[in-house]
Amino acid sequence: MMKEEAYISELESRGIVPGMDSIRRLLREVGDPQNNLPVVHIAGTNGKGSTFAFLDSILRCSGCKVGRYLSPAINGYREKFQINGSYIEEDELSDLFARIKEADRRIQERGCPGPTLFEVETALSFMYFYRNKVDYVLLETGMGGRDDATNVIKKPLLSVISSISFDHMAWLGDSLSEIAVHKAGIIKPGCPVVASRSAPEVMQVLRERAREMEAPFTEVAPAHILEETPEGTSFTFKDRTFHCPLPGVHQVENACLALEAGMILLQNEQEEDLFPVFQEGIRRTRWPGRLELLAKDPLFYRDGAHNIDGVSKLKAFVEKHFTNRRIIYIIGVLKDKEYDEMVRLLVPSASVFYVFRPKNKRGLDEEILAESIRKRGGAAVVFPGVNEAVKKARETCHKEDIMILCGSLSFMEEMNENVWKQ
Repeated sequence: MMKEEAYISELESRGIVPGMDSIRRLLREVGDPQNNLPVVHIAGTNGKGSTFAFLDSILRCSGCKVGRYLSPAINGYREKFQINGSYIEEDELSDLFARIKEADRRIQERGCPGPTLFEVETALSFMYFYRNKVDYVLLETGMGGRDDATNVIKKPLLSVISSISFDHMAWLGDSLSEIAVHKAGIIKPGCPVVASRSAPEVMQVLRERAREMEAPFTEVAPAHILEETPEGTSFTFKDRTFHCPLPGVHQVENACLALEAGMILLQNEQEEDLFPVFQEGIRRTRWPGRLELLAKDPLFYRDGAHNIDGVSKLKAFVEKHFTNRRIIYIIGVLKDKEYDEMVRLLVPSASVFYVFRPKNKRGLDEEILAESIRKRGGAAVVFPGVNEAVKKARETCHKEDIMILCGSLSFMEEMNENVWKQ
């Protein structure tokens, strides 16, 4: 692990503290770099990362220098901070951490609470992108929107809202309207908004907030699906044909949201000239951990589905493409998720569940998850970790079987590549 491991561990112990005071104090200490960044800000329950994977690819295909700040990382810590797909260099990361740590010390000497890990990482990303003079910063909220540390941005170029469903109810509320109020908090005065179509009560909240902020509002029109396969989906959008290489028809919604965002950001170009760039951008998109095919013969997917909406989309993909196939789910979840309902959705298609606990403070005990599966008539076998579960699945599955690793993105960094490549 990096030499910053001890400091990161200390920051993790500070937990989650919604609100803007702490991040503002920290950013003032490091010169408020966020005020001079060209930010595209996204909130939503699911699809944030996928939408920005598409938009990142589109913007890079148009010749732009694009910074992305994303969480969680599944390919090592430096993945959180990227420019044009390249991770931050270790020396630069250490230098920025040193500046942050010194600012943290000064803040606490004045008697104020120190920032949380997410606040530190957010500030570090702003410093990194400002130092490297990117053309666009693609910025994802961590949780919610209104009280999220990323919402310190005063005037984004564009606010993007992906699909909104139930998650983090302890923080965001028990109704879709309440959750939508938090997500809509990223909409700023006069800044355009593009949003995926969600439930009527969600759209009402988003439109009302946009009217209050006098922010131009675009609801993304649905695409027409031409062909869906396990390798991706072809579709038409605004009378043009695109191929989405990310499996699952639900990714088309995210691709269209990115296309609409790209049209607004690049509106100074002639629209006719943009479409070949957009088509290439969508075609070249890659996004690890989202119905990602890791191996063939047998097929092995990993998917970060971690809430009811995400699992419902995974279920639809499996039922469409792998009817009458033996499905092995390798699953670990976090204890603050609605795991009983997630299990209920998956049991009908499952031959067996290989269950483990993510090495995360929020990880759900594997025996509790296994018992939930068994209560619903599923078969569950418990393992000490993700690598042991994957290894056993590969040893016991047949050529025609399907292996699907799911339940969270949090444990994917724990995966040993040698296990699933055997």
